[in-house]
Amino acid sequence: MFSRISDYFKYKKQEKEEFIAVLDKLVQDITIAEQEFSSIFSHNNYIDVRIINNWKNKFSTLHDNASSYLAGGMIEKKKLPSKYEAQLKRIGTLYGLIDKRRKEHNKNLLSAGKAAAVDAFNKICPGYTPTEYQINAILADDKRILITGAPSTGKTTALIAKYEYLKSKGRSLLYFDALSNVKFADFSLELLSKSKESITYNRPEKNFLNKMIMQFIKEKLSDSIYRGRLIDYYFKFHTQGKTRFDFDRDEDYQKYILLCPPVTLKGEKVKSYEELEIADFLYCTGINYEYNAPFAKEAMINGARLRYKADFTLPDYGICINIYTMDDSGNAPFEEDGITSVDGLGNATAALNNRIEEIRNLHNDAEIPLIECYTYEKTAGNMLPRLQSALAKYNVNFNVKNDDEIIKLIQDTDKDFFSIITESIRLSMETILATGESEETILTLSRTKSKTSAPLYKRRERILSLVLPFYNYYIKNVEWDDFRIIHYAAKMLLNADKNLVDSMLNCQYLFVDNAESLNAASYQLLAAIVEKTNCKIVFAGCGWLSAVGINGTDPVYFQDFGRFFPGHDEILCDKTFNIPGGIYKQMMDFALNESGNYEYRPVYSKNTSIKTEMTNKTATDFLKQLLSDNTENPSILVACRYEHELEAINQTINEIRKDAPSCHISSSTILNASGKYNIVLWVSTRYTNFGFPDERICLNNISDLILRRPDTNFFLGERNLLCKAISLTKERFIFICDNTDVSDYIEEIIKNPV
Repeated sequence: MFSRISDYFKYKKQEKEEFIAVLDKLVQDITIAEQEFSSIFSHNNYIDVRIINNWKNKFSTLHDNASSYLAGGMIEKKKLPSKYEAQLKRIGTLYGLIDKRRKEHNKNLLSAGKAAAVDAFNKICPGYTPTEYQINAILADDKRILITGAPSTGKTTALIAKYEYLKSKGRSLLYFDALSNVKFADFSLELLSKSKESITYNRPEKNFLNKMIMQFIKEKLSDSIYRGRLIDYYFKFHTQGKTRFDFDRDEDYQKYILLCPPVTLKGEKVKSYEELEIADFLYCTGINYEYNAPFAKEAMINGARLRYKADFTLPDYGICINIYTMDDSGNAPFEEDGITSVDGLGNATAALNNRIEEIRNLHNDAEIPLIECYTYEKTAGNMLPRLQSALAKYNVNFNVKNDDEIIKLIQDTDKDFFSIITESIRLSMETILATGESEETILTLSRTKSKTSAPLYKRRERILSLVLPFYNYYIKNVEWDDFRIIHYAAKMLLNADKNLVDSMLNCQYLFVDNAESLNAASYQLLAAIVEKTNCKIVFAGCGWLSAVGINGTDPVYFQDFGRFFPGHDEILCDKTFNIPGGIYKQMMDFALNESGNYEYRPVYSKNTSIKTEMTNKTATDFLKQLLSDNTENPSILVACRYEHELEAINQTINEIRKDAPSCHISSSTILNASGKYNIVLWVSTRYTNFGFPDERICLNNISDLILRRPDTNFFLGERNLLCKAISLTKERFIFICDNTDVSDYIEEIIKNPV
């Protein structure tokens, strides 16, 4: 017994000694960490954020171990002696201080060079005083810097000032604007030439891809398989439209129907996209129908005809079809037939059910068969199969029109169909080429994602069936394009000998502006340059991003900047310039919508004198009046969203120049606009305007399939561009718009004037 007790104390003493030894070793290691911490700040050099991250990574295990012993003072029932508590806390204190110490160290260091930074800034922006963050951006000497912020916060100005500052010091620099994919391709060709790669590349004209797609579709109309896919897509997805359940208020739905009217292949305007689907089905299957025809005269109630018209009447069979706006839970939308629900959906639903019952009784009394369809059936995609089955029970004959007839009907009825398909294929192709994905990868991604989004999968499969045949045609007939040139150059750099890379790239700093518009190919090239050289990088980009930008852009790459360039220092710009505070605040609130994408609220510039106005005059009438009222001949920019709009704008400007040849009027897409103008006119305001964000294009585009995640704010990019347009203004910014036909994101602004 005594022996067992003795052994117990012996083992306990041994465990305690071992535990104390572990703690002593931790304290020794913490002392080493402190010494290295002190050495980081012992000189007057700029401290790169990566130095801090390296220190954190080196001692992360030590920090975790110390923290675990401090947690509750017990680890595996071993009590932590009190004398070790303060010593173990030292590593946590170092972790908490190191980022603050770095900022203070660098701030003190940069203050000595402030005068030089201000001089560099004033060379490109005379008469303006740079902000503290712009000075920091100019002087910061991190290996990797990201200058970011909302629109009009001085990111580009800081970037160019830093470029000029380093150029004056004799540094070798590379500068890219991410809006121009061509510049990346030209640089790639130059690299390949230096590496002795023999590539013959004649760049096609600017809009060759659109023309190529249109020609491809035209040729494929004679191919029964591809033609059938187009027809299938048209009926099942292109014309599916929104239902009342997609809106919070009936007035919003009515506006949508007014500005995006559902028009049948017979040329009739119907009241809903549910009715459109049924009307086109009946027409294409050769079933004669009358839309909203008066009910049979024989049907009498109390000696007077009921004020009722069936949605569709089939006169050859004496059958009626009605569509009821009801979801799969049996609820009506918030408003139905002018009856507003007071307590949720109850009243509207009750009113709808009463109406349905009245109509059923009427048909029973008149002995006229009635087929009932519901909105939820359309949403689920089974409305037409159920309708077809019901019609077959009444022995209705189906005389389906041939594909040639249907294609001609589609072309005559929906002028935008082929344009939208062309644009969708172009967007999809650019994304595929930019990411460098193969056909097999895309199909695999589609099938993988289908597990969680079946309805979207069906749409995606249909659009893929239109995109992939063109993709194969394109790869077969186009040997090189800008995207593949960039990919090839990036691969060459990664595989090249370092000495060869050094001989090709004499670069100390790499600058990239508008980084939110970088695509996957450009990122791959830049990452290869940084990996194979010792050059430092400076990016500037806006945090307001659209789903997919120009040239196959995936703005998620910008959001995940640290994934591609780890250990970067972010300089956050938080003061807006050139944009009136009121309108900017509205746009920011609508754009961010409390999404958490931004953790700060920019300071608004209070001294801007820009007036924002709205007119429902045409651009021609407004410009004529503007020039006749103004004797100073101001500089004017007519700004738009897409290039296809420029042709009509330039015709307007040429017409005005006949009477005012000396007027200073320019036109540009906002992506390509630069400089400052006394007056800027924004003309991209219509609710529906092909090329402007069109839900059908966005839904057709398969970019969300091969990009990592979709954007959460649909019109974010449009607001970003509108902010840029306003920032080009010196005095007046004018919306040219009809406020009965205005896009959602413009309406947000003009409905709440500031």
